[in-house]
Amino acid sequence: FSAAQQALNALYANFPVPGLGPVLKRLFFPFGDAAKAPDDQQIRQLGELIMQPQAVRELLADKVYVSHNADESVGRVLETYRHLLDIEPLYERFLKAESRLSGTNRDARVTAAVAEGLITEEEAAVLRDYEAMRYDCMLTDAFDHSLQNLDLRPLRP
Repeated sequence: FSAAQQALNALYANFPVPGLGPVLKRLFFPFGDAAKAPDDQQIRQLGELIMQPQAVRELLADKVYVSHNADESVGRVLETYRHLLDIEPLYERFLKAESRLSGTNRDARVTAAVAEGLITEEEAAVLRDYEAMRYDCMLTDAFDHSLQNLDLRPLRP
């Protein structure tokens, strides 16, 4: 609704007949703007609501097709998100310690966390599984993961 209000304000501000834009705005909206854009706090609150599995998220997603098939891109992202929710305390504990761990990649830092006694071998396996899922989600648009079956012919002859 606020996007429509912004468009109307732009119309009034750029009306081709000088001086008529403000008159029309006052005529059609005598009490000022009918809608206000959400502020940063409201946007942050909504973001927190839809990032957790709760009624608001389900209500917003109710009319949207969401694949639960892990072989499809949306299904992979959803499955990875659910896995993150399951391991969130462990993952956050690891992330807090990660900056002081040695290693050039995430796997090396997980190994370093085990060596320092910050996590167990079982927890390391869980983190590695999640990391593989997370990386796979970043490859969502790479449909042929091995890149063996690329058809590089032009679309038109």
